[in-house]
Amino acid sequence: MDKDAKFAEEYTAKITEYLQKGYARKLHPSEVQNNKNNWYRPHFGVANINKPEKVQGRIAFGNDIRDMFHRVSIIEEDRCAQLFLWRGMERNQSPDVYEMKAMIFGAISSPSAAQFVKNKNAASFEDKYPGIVHAMEKQHYVDDYLDSCHTIDVAIDRIRNVIVVHKEANFDMVKWISNSNEVMQSIPENLRTNSQVDVKLDSKMLERVLGISWSPTTDDFVFILNMKKIPDEICHVEKVPTKRKVLRTVMSVFDPLGFLAPLMMNDGILIQNIWRSHIDWDQITEELFYTWLKWLTQLKHYTPVTINRCYFPNSTLINKVDLHLFSNASDKAYAAVAFLGMVENDEVHISFLAAKFKVAPMIQQTIPKLESQGAVLACRMAKSIRKELEYEIDKVYFWSDSMIVIHQIRSETTRFPIFVACRLEKIHEDSDLLQWHWLPSELNVADRATKERKYIDLLPGGEWFSGPHFLKLPETDWPEEPRCSTEDNLILLLDINDSLVLPMDFPNISRFSKFNRLIRSTAWILHFKKVVKITKLSRPTDLNVECR
Repeated sequence: MDKDAKFAEEYTAKITEYLQKGYARKLHPSEVQNNKNNWYRPHFGVANINKPEKVQGRIAFGNDIRDMFHRVSIIEEDRCAQLFLWRGMERNQSPDVYEMKAMIFGAISSPSAAQFVKNKNAASFEDKYPGIVHAMEKQHYVDDYLDSCHTIDVAIDRIRNVIVVHKEANFDMVKWISNSNEVMQSIPENLRTNSQVDVKLDSKMLERVLGISWSPTTDDFVFILNMKKIPDEICHVEKVPTKRKVLRTVMSVFDPLGFLAPLMMNDGILIQNIWRSHIDWDQITEELFYTWLKWLTQLKHYTPVTINRCYFPNSTLINKVDLHLFSNASDKAYAAVAFLGMVENDEVHISFLAAKFKVAPMIQQTIPKLESQGAVLACRMAKSIRKELEYEIDKVYFWSDSMIVIHQIRSETTRFPIFVACRLEKIHEDSDLLQWHWLPSELNVADRATKERKYIDLLPGGEWFSGPHFLKLPETDWPEEPRCSTEDNLILLLDINDSLVLPMDFPNISRFSKFNRLIRSTAWILHFKKVVKITKLSRPTDLNVECR
Protein backbone atom coordinates (compact mmCIF):
# COMPACT_ATOMS: atom_id res chain seq x y z
CA MET A 1 0.00 0.00 0.00
CA ASP A 2 2.88 2.35 0.74
CA LYS A 3 4.30 1.72 -2.73
CA ASP A 4 1.06 2.11 -4.69
CA ALA A 5 -1.13 5.10 -3.74
CA LYS A 6 -3.97 4.06 -6.06
CA PHE A 7 -4.08 0.54 -4.65
CA ALA A 8 -4.02 1.95 -1.09
CA GLU A 9 -6.95 4.23 -1.87
CA GLU A 10 -9.01 1.42 -3.40
CA TYR A 11 -8.17 -1.00 -0.58
CA THR A 12 -9.07 1.52 2.13
CA ALA A 13 -12.35 2.26 0.33
CA LYS A 14 -13.20 -1.46 0.29
CA ILE A 15 -12.66 -1.78 4.07
CA THR A 16 -14.82 1.31 4.60
CA GLU A 17 -17.50 -0.28 2.40
CA TYR A 18 -17.43 -3.42 4.54
CA LEU A 19 -18.04 -1.32 7.65
CA GLN A 20 -20.85 0.70 6.05
CA LYS A 21 -22.66 -2.40 4.74
CA GLY A 22 -22.35 -4.19 8.07
CA TYR A 23 -20.11 -6.99 6.80
CA ALA A 24 -17.48 -6.07 9.42
CA ARG A 25 -17.33 -4.07 12.63
CA LYS A 26 -14.67 -2.51 14.80
CA LEU A 27 -14.26 -4.11 18.24
CA HIS A 28 -13.90 -2.18 21.47
CA PRO A 29 -10.70 -3.07 23.37
CA SER A 30 -12.86 -4.59 26.12
CA GLU A 31 -14.35 -7.01 23.59
CA VAL A 32 -10.96 -8.38 22.63
CA GLN A 33 -10.64 -11.08 25.26
CA ASN A 34 -8.05 -13.79 25.66
CA ASN A 35 -10.22 -16.30 23.87
CA LYS A 36 -8.34 -19.40 22.73
CA ASN A 37 -10.57 -19.49 19.65
CA ASN A 38 -9.49 -16.05 18.51
CA TRP A 39 -7.92 -16.19 15.07
CA TYR A 40 -6.47 -13.25 13.18
CA ARG A 41 -6.67 -13.60 9.45
CA PRO A 42 -4.25 -12.04 6.96
CA HIS A 43 -5.94 -9.98 4.27
CA PHE A 44 -4.82 -8.64 0.91
CA GLY A 45 -6.27 -7.34 -2.34
CA VAL A 46 -6.56 -9.17 -5.65
CA ALA A 47 -6.91 -7.35 -8.97
CA ASN A 48 -8.42 -9.08 -12.00
CA ILE A 49 -8.03 -7.12 -15.24
CA ASN A 50 -10.09 -9.67 -17.11
CA LYS A 51 -13.11 -9.12 -14.95
CA PRO A 52 -14.87 -5.85 -15.59
CA GLU A 53 -18.61 -5.87 -14.91
CA LYS A 54 -19.94 -9.40 -15.35
CA VAL A 55 -22.10 -12.67 -18.72
CA GLN A 56 -29.34 -23.72 -25.14
CA GLY A 57 -32.46 -21.75 -25.64
CA ARG A 58 -32.84 -18.83 -28.00
CA ILE A 59 -33.24 -16.19 -25.24
CA ALA A 60 -30.12 -16.09 -23.06
CA PHE A 61 -29.71 -14.14 -19.83
CA GLY A 62 -27.47 -14.05 -16.81
CA ASN A 63 -26.44 -12.05 -13.81
CA ASP A 64 -24.30 -11.97 -10.70
CA ILE A 65 -25.15 -12.19 -6.99
CA ARG A 66 -23.72 -9.09 -5.38
CA ASP A 67 -21.21 -9.93 -2.62
CA MET A 68 -22.62 -13.47 -2.34
CA PHE A 69 -20.37 -14.67 0.48
CA HIS A 70 -20.79 -11.49 2.49
CA ARG A 71 -24.58 -11.92 2.34
CA VAL A 72 -24.38 -14.98 4.58
CA SER A 73 -23.99 -14.00 8.24
CA ILE A 74 -21.87 -15.90 10.75
CA ILE A 75 -23.30 -16.68 14.18
CA GLU A 76 -21.87 -14.43 16.87
CA GLU A 77 -19.95 -17.10 18.79
CA ASP A 78 -17.99 -18.08 15.67
CA ARG A 79 -16.96 -14.59 14.61
CA CYS A 80 -13.87 -14.74 16.82
CA ALA A 81 -12.31 -16.91 14.09
CA GLN A 82 -12.58 -14.01 11.63
CA LEU A 83 -10.64 -11.20 13.32
CA PHE A 84 -8.27 -8.91 11.46
CA LEU A 85 -6.10 -5.90 12.22
CA TRP A 86 -6.47 -2.60 10.40
CA ARG A 87 -5.10 0.90 10.79
CA GLY A 88 -5.55 2.25 7.27
CA MET A 89 -2.72 4.56 6.25
CA GLU A 90 -2.00 5.67 9.83
CA ARG A 91 1.42 4.12 10.27
CA ASN A 92 2.12 5.78 13.65
CA GLN A 93 -0.80 4.27 15.57
CA SER A 94 -1.47 0.74 16.76
CA PRO A 95 -3.87 -1.25 14.56
CA ASP A 96 -7.46 -1.72 15.68
CA VAL A 97 -9.15 -5.11 15.92
CA TYR A 98 -12.05 -5.83 13.58
CA GLU A 99 -14.24 -8.87 13.09
CA MET A 100 -16.04 -10.05 9.96
CA LYS A 101 -19.74 -10.59 10.63
CA ALA A 102 -20.27 -12.42 7.34
CA MET A 103 -18.54 -15.17 5.37
CA ILE A 104 -15.30 -14.09 3.75
CA PHE A 105 -13.72 -14.56 0.35
CA GLY A 106 -10.78 -16.94 0.46
CA ALA A 107 -12.18 -19.29 3.11
CA ILE A 108 -12.43 -22.88 1.84
CA SER A 109 -15.86 -23.32 3.41
CA SER A 110 -17.44 -20.17 1.90
CA PRO A 111 -18.44 -21.54 -1.55
CA SER A 112 -20.08 -24.71 -0.24
CA ALA A 113 -21.81 -22.89 2.64
CA ALA A 114 -23.19 -20.21 0.31
CA GLN A 115 -24.43 -22.88 -2.14
CA PHE A 116 -26.16 -24.71 0.69
CA VAL A 117 -27.99 -21.54 1.77
CA LYS A 118 -28.98 -20.75 -1.84
CA ASN A 119 -30.29 -24.25 -2.57
CA LYS A 120 -32.13 -24.63 0.73
CA ASN A 121 -33.85 -21.30 0.17
CA ALA A 122 -34.87 -22.32 -3.37
CA ALA A 123 -36.30 -25.65 -2.15
CA SER A 124 -38.67 -23.83 0.20
CA PHE A 125 -40.29 -22.03 -2.79
CA GLU A 126 -40.62 -24.97 -5.21
CA ASP A 127 -44.36 -25.31 -4.63
CA LYS A 128 -45.00 -21.61 -5.18
CA TYR A 129 -42.64 -21.27 -8.15
CA PRO A 130 -42.45 -24.63 -10.01
CA GLY A 131 -39.07 -25.21 -11.63
CA ILE A 132 -37.26 -22.67 -9.44
CA VAL A 133 -35.09 -25.38 -7.84
CA HIS A 134 -33.77 -26.52 -11.22
CA ALA A 135 -33.03 -22.94 -12.27
CA MET A 136 -31.20 -22.06 -9.06
CA GLU A 137 -29.33 -25.34 -8.58
CA LYS A 138 -28.41 -26.33 -12.13
CA GLN A 139 -27.97 -22.91 -13.75
CA HIS A 140 -25.78 -21.37 -11.06
CA TYR A 141 -21.99 -21.46 -10.94
CA VAL A 142 -21.18 -20.10 -7.46
CA ASP A 143 -22.42 -16.48 -7.73
CA ASP A 144 -23.06 -16.45 -11.51
CA TYR A 145 -26.50 -17.32 -12.86
CA LEU A 146 -26.71 -18.27 -16.56
CA ASP A 147 -29.90 -19.52 -18.18
CA SER A 148 -31.85 -19.56 -21.43
CA CYS A 149 -35.43 -20.04 -22.59
CA HIS A 150 -37.17 -20.55 -25.90
CA THR A 151 -39.56 -17.59 -25.58
CA ILE A 152 -39.37 -14.05 -24.22
CA ASP A 153 -42.40 -14.45 -21.92
CA VAL A 154 -40.93 -17.51 -20.21
CA ALA A 155 -37.58 -15.74 -19.79
CA ILE A 156 -39.18 -12.65 -18.19
CA ASP A 157 -41.24 -14.78 -15.83
CA ARG A 158 -38.24 -16.85 -14.77
CA ILE A 159 -36.09 -13.78 -14.11
CA ARG A 160 -38.78 -12.26 -11.90
CA ASN A 161 -39.14 -15.48 -9.91
CA VAL A 162 -35.40 -15.86 -9.44
CA ILE A 163 -35.05 -12.27 -8.20
CA VAL A 164 -37.90 -12.70 -5.69
CA VAL A 165 -36.69 -16.04 -4.33
CA HIS A 166 -33.07 -14.91 -3.98
CA LYS A 167 -34.22 -11.77 -2.17
CA GLU A 168 -35.75 -13.98 0.53
CA ALA A 169 -32.23 -15.24 1.31
CA ASN A 170 -30.77 -11.70 1.29
CA PHE A 171 -29.12 -12.27 -2.12
CA ASP A 172 -29.22 -9.32 -4.53
CA MET A 173 -29.34 -10.30 -8.21
CA VAL A 174 -27.56 -7.52 -10.14
CA LYS A 175 -25.75 -6.87 -13.44
CA TRP A 176 -28.41 -8.57 -15.55
CA ILE A 177 -27.59 -9.05 -19.22
CA SER A 178 -29.56 -10.64 -22.07
CA ASN A 179 -29.50 -10.94 -25.85
CA SER A 180 -33.12 -9.73 -25.93
CA ASN A 181 -34.00 -6.03 -25.62
CA GLU A 182 -37.51 -6.91 -24.42
CA VAL A 183 -36.09 -8.99 -21.60
CA MET A 184 -33.69 -6.20 -20.61
CA GLN A 185 -36.52 -3.65 -20.56
CA SER A 186 -38.46 -5.85 -18.11
CA ILE A 187 -35.60 -5.68 -15.58
CA PRO A 188 -35.29 -2.63 -13.29
CA GLU A 189 -32.59 -0.31 -14.58
CA ASN A 190 -30.60 -0.38 -11.34
CA LEU A 191 -30.25 -4.16 -11.68
CA ARG A 192 -28.94 -4.16 -15.25
CA THR A 193 -25.27 -4.38 -16.16
CA ASN A 194 -23.29 -1.17 -16.44
CA SER A 195 -22.46 -1.13 -20.13
CA GLN A 196 -19.98 1.70 -19.74
CA VAL A 197 -17.29 -0.64 -18.43
CA ASP A 198 -17.74 -3.47 -20.90
CA VAL A 199 -15.17 -4.35 -23.54
CA LYS A 200 -16.00 -3.38 -27.13
CA LEU A 201 -15.02 -5.09 -30.37
CA ASP A 202 -16.04 -3.49 -33.67
CA SER A 203 -18.89 -1.65 -31.90
CA LYS A 204 -20.06 -4.92 -30.32
CA MET A 205 -20.53 -4.92 -26.55
CA LEU A 206 -18.81 -7.91 -24.92
CA GLU A 207 -19.73 -9.37 -21.54
CA ARG A 208 -17.71 -11.81 -19.47
CA VAL A 209 -19.45 -15.18 -18.98
CA LEU A 210 -17.46 -17.49 -16.72
CA GLY A 211 -14.22 -16.25 -18.21
CA ILE A 212 -15.39 -16.23 -21.86
CA SER A 213 -16.43 -13.11 -23.77
CA TRP A 214 -20.02 -13.05 -25.04
CA SER A 215 -21.62 -10.56 -27.44
CA PRO A 216 -25.32 -10.20 -26.52
CA THR A 217 -26.05 -8.25 -29.71
CA THR A 218 -24.95 -11.09 -32.01
CA ASP A 219 -25.30 -13.90 -29.44
CA ASP A 220 -21.75 -15.12 -30.14
CA PHE A 221 -18.91 -16.24 -27.95
CA VAL A 222 -15.84 -14.21 -28.89
CA PHE A 223 -12.17 -15.02 -28.33
CA ILE A 224 -9.93 -11.96 -28.49
CA LEU A 225 -6.43 -13.42 -28.48
CA ASN A 226 -4.68 -10.17 -27.59
CA MET A 227 -2.71 -11.53 -24.61
CA LYS A 228 -3.41 -8.47 -22.47
CA LYS A 229 -2.19 -10.31 -19.36
CA ILE A 230 1.25 -10.58 -20.89
CA PRO A 231 3.77 -7.69 -20.82
CA ASP A 232 3.95 -5.76 -24.11
CA GLU A 233 7.66 -6.39 -24.58
CA ILE A 234 6.97 -10.13 -24.57
CA CYS A 235 3.93 -10.01 -26.88
CA HIS A 236 5.73 -7.73 -29.34
CA VAL A 237 8.87 -9.90 -29.13
CA GLU A 238 10.94 -6.92 -28.00
CA LYS A 239 12.44 -9.15 -25.35
CA VAL A 240 13.31 -12.84 -25.47
CA PRO A 241 10.98 -14.62 -22.99
CA THR A 242 12.11 -17.07 -20.34
CA LYS A 243 10.58 -20.46 -19.68
CA ARG A 244 8.22 -19.00 -17.07
CA LYS A 245 7.12 -16.20 -19.45
CA VAL A 246 6.42 -18.67 -22.27
CA LEU A 247 4.33 -20.87 -19.99
CA ARG A 248 2.45 -17.84 -18.70
CA THR A 249 1.62 -16.79 -22.25
CA VAL A 250 0.51 -20.26 -23.28
CA MET A 251 -1.72 -20.76 -20.23
CA SER A 252 -3.38 -17.33 -20.54
CA VAL A 253 -5.87 -18.59 -23.15
CA PHE A 254 -8.98 -19.88 -21.35
CA ASP A 255 -10.95 -22.32 -23.51
CA PRO A 256 -12.81 -24.89 -21.36
CA LEU A 257 -15.01 -26.22 -24.20
CA GLY A 258 -12.23 -26.68 -26.72
CA PHE A 259 -13.41 -24.12 -29.28
CA LEU A 260 -9.77 -23.38 -30.11
CA ALA A 261 -8.49 -26.97 -29.87
CA PRO A 262 -6.79 -26.90 -33.34
CA LEU A 263 -4.78 -23.86 -32.17
CA MET A 264 -4.22 -24.89 -28.57
CA MET A 265 -2.97 -28.35 -29.56
CA ASN A 266 0.28 -26.70 -30.63
CA ASP A 267 0.69 -25.04 -27.23
CA GLY A 268 0.26 -28.41 -25.51
CA ILE A 269 3.08 -29.84 -27.61
CA LEU A 270 5.17 -26.75 -26.84
CA ILE A 271 4.70 -27.22 -23.09
CA GLN A 272 5.69 -30.86 -23.40
CA ASN A 273 8.84 -29.96 -25.33
CA ILE A 274 9.74 -27.34 -22.71
CA TRP A 275 9.60 -29.91 -19.94
CA ARG A 276 11.47 -32.41 -22.06
CA SER A 277 14.33 -29.93 -22.52
CA HIS A 278 14.99 -29.75 -18.72
CA ILE A 279 15.92 -26.06 -18.93
CA ASP A 280 15.78 -23.72 -15.92
CA TRP A 281 12.89 -21.33 -15.34
CA ASP A 282 14.87 -18.31 -16.51
CA GLN A 283 16.16 -19.89 -19.71
CA ILE A 284 14.82 -20.69 -23.17
CA THR A 285 16.41 -22.50 -26.08
CA GLU A 286 16.49 -20.96 -29.54
CA GLU A 287 14.37 -23.76 -31.00
CA LEU A 288 11.69 -23.41 -28.33
CA PHE A 289 11.69 -19.64 -28.71
CA TYR A 290 10.98 -19.82 -32.43
CA THR A 291 8.29 -22.48 -31.86
CA TRP A 292 6.62 -20.20 -29.33
CA LEU A 293 6.94 -17.22 -31.68
CA LYS A 294 5.29 -19.21 -34.48
CA TRP A 295 2.40 -20.14 -32.17
CA LEU A 296 1.98 -16.53 -30.99
CA THR A 297 1.92 -15.27 -34.59
CA GLN A 298 -0.69 -17.88 -35.47
CA LEU A 299 -2.93 -16.76 -32.59
CA LYS A 300 -2.81 -13.13 -33.70
CA HIS A 301 -3.69 -14.18 -37.25
CA TYR A 302 -6.95 -15.84 -36.15
CA THR A 303 -8.20 -13.26 -33.63
CA PRO A 304 -11.06 -12.69 -33.09
CA VAL A 305 -12.74 -16.11 -33.23
CA THR A 306 -16.55 -16.11 -32.97
CA ILE A 307 -18.87 -19.03 -32.22
CA ASN A 308 -22.65 -18.86 -32.11
CA ARG A 309 -23.94 -19.55 -28.60
CA CYS A 310 -27.36 -21.00 -29.42
CA TYR A 311 -27.30 -24.53 -30.81
CA PHE A 312 -30.47 -24.06 -32.88
CA PRO A 313 -32.66 -20.94 -33.13
CA ASN A 314 -35.97 -22.79 -33.63
CA SER A 315 -35.45 -25.52 -31.05
CA THR A 316 -39.20 -25.81 -30.35
CA LEU A 317 -39.73 -27.54 -33.72
CA ILE A 318 -37.15 -30.30 -33.25
CA ASN A 319 -38.11 -33.82 -34.32
CA LYS A 320 -34.90 -35.68 -33.50
CA VAL A 321 -31.60 -35.05 -31.70
CA ASP A 322 -28.42 -37.03 -32.44
CA LEU A 323 -24.97 -36.84 -30.87
CA HIS A 324 -21.91 -37.35 -33.11
CA LEU A 325 -18.41 -37.83 -31.69
CA PHE A 326 -15.26 -38.00 -33.80
CA SER A 327 -11.93 -39.31 -32.50
CA ASN A 328 -8.47 -39.34 -34.03
CA ALA A 329 -4.79 -39.59 -33.09
CA SER A 330 -1.34 -38.82 -34.43
CA ASP A 331 2.13 -39.31 -32.99
CA LYS A 332 1.77 -35.83 -31.39
CA ALA A 333 -1.72 -35.87 -29.85
CA TYR A 334 -5.14 -37.52 -29.74
CA ALA A 335 -8.50 -35.75 -29.68
CA ALA A 336 -12.28 -36.05 -29.71
CA VAL A 337 -14.87 -33.60 -31.07
CA ALA A 338 -18.63 -33.61 -30.38
CA PHE A 339 -21.43 -32.25 -32.57
CA LEU A 340 -25.16 -32.05 -31.99
CA GLY A 341 -27.40 -32.92 -34.93
CA MET A 342 -31.03 -31.81 -34.88
CA VAL A 343 -33.68 -32.70 -37.41
CA GLU A 344 -36.33 -30.04 -38.02
CA ASN A 345 -38.90 -30.78 -40.72
CA ASP A 346 -36.49 -33.09 -42.56
CA GLU A 347 -33.75 -30.43 -42.41
CA VAL A 348 -30.61 -31.29 -40.43
CA HIS A 349 -28.79 -28.66 -38.35
CA ILE A 350 -25.31 -29.38 -37.00
CA SER A 351 -23.77 -27.46 -34.10
CA PHE A 352 -20.40 -27.70 -32.39
CA LEU A 353 -20.64 -28.91 -28.77
CA ALA A 354 -17.16 -29.40 -27.41
CA ALA A 355 -13.68 -30.69 -28.20
CA LYS A 356 -10.90 -32.11 -26.09
CA PHE A 357 -7.33 -33.05 -26.91
CA LYS A 358 -4.36 -34.49 -25.07
CA VAL A 359 -0.76 -34.56 -26.15
CA ALA A 360 0.76 -37.98 -26.70
CA PRO A 361 2.78 -39.37 -23.76
CA MET A 362 6.48 -38.62 -23.69
CA ILE A 363 7.12 -42.37 -23.84
CA GLN A 364 6.38 -43.09 -27.49
CA GLN A 365 3.35 -45.25 -28.23
CA THR A 366 2.04 -46.78 -31.44
CA ILE A 367 -0.66 -44.99 -33.41
CA PRO A 368 -3.26 -47.77 -32.78
CA LYS A 369 -2.77 -47.34 -29.03
CA LEU A 370 -3.20 -43.59 -29.31
CA GLU A 371 -6.28 -44.10 -31.50
CA SER A 372 -7.78 -46.24 -28.75
CA GLN A 373 -7.00 -43.45 -26.28
CA GLY A 374 -8.90 -41.07 -28.54
CA ALA A 375 -11.85 -43.47 -28.62
CA VAL A 376 -11.90 -43.58 -24.81
CA LEU A 377 -11.84 -39.78 -24.74
CA ALA A 378 -14.85 -39.70 -27.08
CA CYS A 379 -16.77 -42.11 -24.83
CA ARG A 380 -16.07 -40.00 -21.76
CA MET A 381 -17.22 -36.86 -23.56
CA ALA A 382 -20.44 -38.59 -24.66
CA LYS A 383 -21.17 -39.68 -21.10
CA SER A 384 -20.59 -36.18 -19.75
CA ILE A 385 -22.62 -34.49 -22.52
CA ARG A 386 -25.62 -36.79 -22.05
CA LYS A 387 -25.54 -36.06 -18.33
CA GLU A 388 -25.38 -32.26 -18.64
CA LEU A 389 -27.27 -31.53 -21.87
CA GLU A 390 -30.95 -30.78 -21.37
CA TYR A 391 -31.89 -32.15 -24.79
CA GLU A 392 -33.02 -35.78 -24.95
CA ILE A 393 -30.51 -37.62 -27.17
CA ASP A 394 -32.13 -40.10 -29.57
CA LYS A 395 -29.00 -41.73 -31.03
CA VAL A 396 -25.25 -41.55 -30.43
CA TYR A 397 -22.71 -42.07 -33.22
CA PHE A 398 -18.98 -42.62 -32.70
CA TRP A 399 -16.74 -42.02 -35.71
CA SER A 400 -13.14 -43.16 -36.25
CA ASP A 401 -10.94 -43.45 -39.34
CA SER A 402 -8.94 -46.29 -37.77
CA MET A 403 -10.04 -49.73 -38.99
CA ILE A 404 -7.81 -51.24 -36.32
CA VAL A 405 -9.72 -49.56 -33.50
CA ILE A 406 -13.08 -50.38 -35.11
CA HIS A 407 -12.14 -54.09 -35.30
CA GLN A 408 -10.76 -54.05 -31.77
CA ILE A 409 -14.01 -52.65 -30.42
CA ARG A 410 -16.14 -55.14 -32.33
CA SER A 411 -13.98 -58.14 -31.45
CA GLU A 412 -15.56 -60.31 -28.77
CA THR A 413 -13.16 -63.26 -28.75
CA THR A 414 -9.68 -61.91 -29.45
CA ARG A 415 -7.43 -61.52 -26.43
CA PHE A 416 -5.53 -58.23 -26.43
CA PRO A 417 -2.52 -56.92 -24.52
CA ILE A 418 -3.35 -55.39 -21.14
CA PHE A 419 -3.04 -51.80 -22.36
CA VAL A 420 -5.50 -52.31 -25.22
CA ALA A 421 -7.81 -54.54 -23.15
CA CYS A 422 -8.20 -51.86 -20.45
CA ARG A 423 -9.13 -49.22 -23.04
CA LEU A 424 -11.60 -51.55 -24.73
CA GLU A 425 -13.24 -52.27 -21.39
CA LYS A 426 -13.86 -48.55 -20.88
CA ILE A 427 -15.17 -48.18 -24.43
CA HIS A 428 -17.57 -51.12 -24.05
CA GLU A 429 -18.74 -49.74 -20.71
CA ASP A 430 -19.76 -46.34 -22.15
CA SER A 431 -20.82 -47.27 -25.69
CA ASP A 432 -22.48 -49.94 -27.78
CA LEU A 433 -20.75 -51.88 -30.56
CA LEU A 434 -23.33 -50.75 -33.12
CA GLN A 435 -22.64 -47.08 -32.33
CA TRP A 436 -19.14 -47.24 -33.84
CA HIS A 437 -18.70 -46.26 -37.47
CA TRP A 438 -15.82 -45.78 -39.88
CA LEU A 439 -15.17 -42.73 -42.06
CA PRO A 440 -12.30 -41.64 -44.34
CA SER A 441 -9.50 -39.62 -42.76
CA GLU A 442 -10.27 -36.54 -44.87
CA LEU A 443 -13.77 -36.38 -43.33
CA ASN A 444 -12.63 -36.83 -39.73
CA VAL A 445 -12.94 -33.41 -38.07
CA ALA A 446 -10.93 -34.56 -35.03
CA ASP A 447 -7.91 -34.74 -37.32
CA ARG A 448 -7.71 -30.91 -37.11
CA ALA A 449 -6.86 -31.13 -33.41
CA THR A 450 -4.10 -33.76 -33.73
CA LYS A 451 -1.87 -32.48 -36.52
CA GLU A 452 -0.11 -29.19 -37.18
CA ARG A 453 -1.53 -27.28 -40.12
CA LYS A 454 -0.54 -24.10 -41.93
CA TYR A 455 -4.18 -22.98 -42.13
CA ILE A 456 -7.08 -23.86 -39.83
CA ASP A 457 -10.64 -22.95 -40.81
CA LEU A 458 -12.09 -21.38 -37.66
CA LEU A 459 -14.77 -19.37 -39.44
CA PRO A 460 -18.34 -19.72 -38.09
CA GLY A 461 -19.42 -21.71 -41.15
CA GLY A 462 -16.23 -23.76 -41.38
CA GLU A 463 -16.02 -27.51 -40.95
CA TRP A 464 -14.57 -27.26 -37.43
CA PHE A 465 -17.68 -25.54 -36.09
CA SER A 466 -20.27 -26.91 -38.54
CA GLY A 467 -19.11 -30.53 -38.79
CA PRO A 468 -18.49 -32.63 -41.93
CA HIS A 469 -20.99 -32.07 -44.71
CA PHE A 470 -22.18 -35.70 -44.85
CA LEU A 471 -23.98 -35.33 -41.48
CA LYS A 472 -26.59 -33.22 -43.25
CA LEU A 473 -27.25 -35.98 -45.80
CA PRO A 474 -29.52 -39.03 -45.39
CA GLU A 475 -27.88 -41.95 -43.59
CA THR A 476 -27.83 -43.90 -46.85
CA ASP A 477 -25.32 -41.35 -48.20
CA TRP A 478 -22.96 -41.57 -45.21
CA PRO A 479 -19.46 -43.07 -45.69
CA GLU A 480 -19.62 -46.80 -46.27
CA GLU A 481 -17.19 -48.97 -44.38
CA PRO A 482 -14.89 -50.94 -46.74
CA ARG A 483 -14.96 -54.72 -46.60
CA CYS A 484 -11.65 -56.32 -45.67
CA SER A 485 -10.23 -59.25 -47.63
CA THR A 486 -8.47 -62.20 -45.99
CA GLU A 487 -5.08 -60.56 -46.50
CA ASP A 488 -6.36 -57.30 -45.01
CA ASN A 489 -7.67 -59.15 -41.97
CA LEU A 490 -4.24 -60.68 -41.38
CA ILE A 491 -2.61 -57.24 -41.54
CA LEU A 492 -5.25 -55.86 -39.18
CA LEU A 493 -4.59 -58.73 -36.77
CA LEU A 494 -0.88 -57.98 -36.79
CA ASP A 495 -1.55 -54.27 -36.26
CA ILE A 496 -4.10 -54.89 -33.49
CA ASN A 497 -1.50 -56.87 -31.55
CA ASP A 498 0.97 -54.03 -31.99
CA SER A 499 2.80 -54.90 -28.79
CA LEU A 500 3.97 -58.18 -30.39
CA VAL A 501 7.44 -57.79 -31.89
CA LEU A 502 7.98 -60.37 -34.60
CA PRO A 503 11.39 -62.10 -34.28
CA MET A 504 13.74 -62.36 -37.19
CA ASP A 505 13.15 -66.14 -37.59
CA PHE A 506 9.60 -65.60 -38.89
CA PRO A 507 9.07 -66.27 -42.59
CA ASN A 508 10.02 -63.53 -44.99
CA ILE A 509 6.75 -62.54 -46.67
CA SER A 510 8.56 -61.54 -49.88
CA ARG A 511 9.64 -65.17 -50.42
CA PHE A 512 6.07 -66.48 -50.68
CA SER A 513 3.97 -66.24 -53.80
CA LYS A 514 0.89 -67.87 -52.23
CA PHE A 515 -0.89 -66.64 -49.12
CA ASN A 516 -1.85 -70.12 -47.85
CA ARG A 517 1.79 -71.27 -47.87
CA LEU A 518 2.77 -68.22 -45.79
CA ILE A 519 0.08 -69.03 -43.22
CA ARG A 520 1.04 -72.72 -43.05
CA SER A 521 4.77 -71.97 -42.65
CA THR A 522 4.12 -69.39 -39.95
CA ALA A 523 1.91 -71.84 -38.04
CA TRP A 524 4.58 -74.53 -38.02
CA ILE A 525 7.27 -72.13 -36.82
CA LEU A 526 5.02 -71.03 -33.95
CA HIS A 527 4.32 -74.68 -33.12
CA PHE A 528 8.04 -75.49 -33.14
CA LYS A 529 8.83 -72.56 -30.80
CA LYS A 530 6.15 -73.73 -28.41
CA VAL A 531 7.61 -77.27 -28.35
CA VAL A 532 11.18 -76.21 -27.63
CA LYS A 533 10.03 -74.14 -24.65
CA ILE A 534 8.49 -77.07 -22.73
CA THR A 535 10.51 -79.51 -20.63
CA LYS A 536 12.15 -82.61 -22.10
CA LEU A 537 9.93 -84.98 -20.10
CA SER A 538 6.70 -83.59 -21.55
CA ARG A 539 8.16 -82.95 -25.01
CA PRO A 540 6.74 -85.09 -27.86
CA THR A 541 9.02 -87.90 -28.99
CA ASP A 542 8.60 -86.93 -32.60
CA LEU A 543 7.65 -83.78 -34.42
CA ASN A 544 6.12 -84.23 -37.83
CA VAL A 545 6.61 -81.12 -39.97
CA GLU A 546 5.05 -82.58 -43.07
CA CYS A 547 2.85 -80.24 -45.05
CA ARG A 548 -0.77 -81.21 -44.79
